[in-house]
Amino acid sequence: MLRAVLFDLGDTLWQMPIPIERGHLHTLVARAVTRTLDGHGLPAGWDAVCFAADLHTAMEAALESAHHGNLAAPDGPAILERVASRHGLTLDPDLRDALWQAAFIHPDSLGRQVYPDAAETLAWLRGHGYAVGVVSNRWFGGPLLAAELQSAGLAAYVTAAVCSCDCGWLKPHPEIFARALAALDVPAGDALLVGDSPLADLQPAAMLGMRTCWKRNGSRLHPLPPGLHPDHRIDDLREIRWLPYFFARREAGALPAASAVPDETAEERR
Repeated sequence: MLRAVLFDLGDTLWQMPIPIERGHLHTLVARAVTRTLDGHGLPAGWDAVCFAADLHTAMEAALESAHHGNLAAPDGPAILERVASRHGLTLDPDLRDALWQAAFIHPDSLGRQVYPDAAETLAWLRGHGYAVGVVSNRWFGGPLLAAELQSAGLAAYVTAAVCSCDCGWLKPHPEIFARALAALDVPAGDALLVGDSPLADLQPAAMLGMRTCWKRNGSRLHPLPPGLHPDHRIDDLREIRWLPYFFARREAGALPAASAVPDETAEERR
């Protein structure tokens, strides 16, 4: 019996429709870092934008290395400490952590858009007794992720959120999904994973025994990796309520009748 639905974040619950301009991002990080360093005595020739650019490059390199290695999530604050040292800064742990927090730029200021049916879909699931989880690769977790979910209007519906920087593993490592299932106290066979990436989302979830739903985002003509067969395919989040699990419960009287039934289900449009 389906008891929980887990979601990826980027390109599943929200999107960045306009690519982030690196120079703009570096300027924003430089301003925040400079404010944090105020009064700490900057070294001669300090260039905050150059520091931000070097930090970004080092983070990307660490992520690339991890994806070609054992998928252990990179240690962001440690990367920042090494970059700071190259720029003549010696950081105590408190200042290092403060700078790492300053390097976080809220995605709303970078053009993030929440899919218009995200909140209604999560609210519908929670309203009908399903647990809702989030599984995501991220540099910033904990309170910063909570703040993002809050600003996106989704926090009230998320039962548990697990991200790579907090659990220590990057998707597609199955451990990050296992942590989410444990946080929800739901076995893999009772959970559905919804994500846009066949390799990062669907494949590891299927390996654990979860049911999978591919959010195609218009890529219905793109071939899937050999041997990968999602249980369901959707283009919009609101289509989730028409998947067979919910139809079966509705017919059994466990869910109220829908006010309007679409002409075809997501599965019939495959």
